Amino acid sequence: MKKCIYELGVIHGRFQILHNDHLKFLLAGKELCKHIIIGITNPDPKLTKNH
Repeated sequence: MKKCIYELGVIHGRFQILHNDHLKFLLAGKELCKHIIIGITNPDPKLTKNH
């Protein structure tokens, strides 16, 4: 197991449908960071409110 390089990391994506390559991406990020925030981005702009 490698030593964490960063205290905090952020990954974002649609992840529709979550598959093995997504999992590899997430685990690679976690390997580099002590803590990781995963954001799910909105794939449908019609569902986004304008402020």
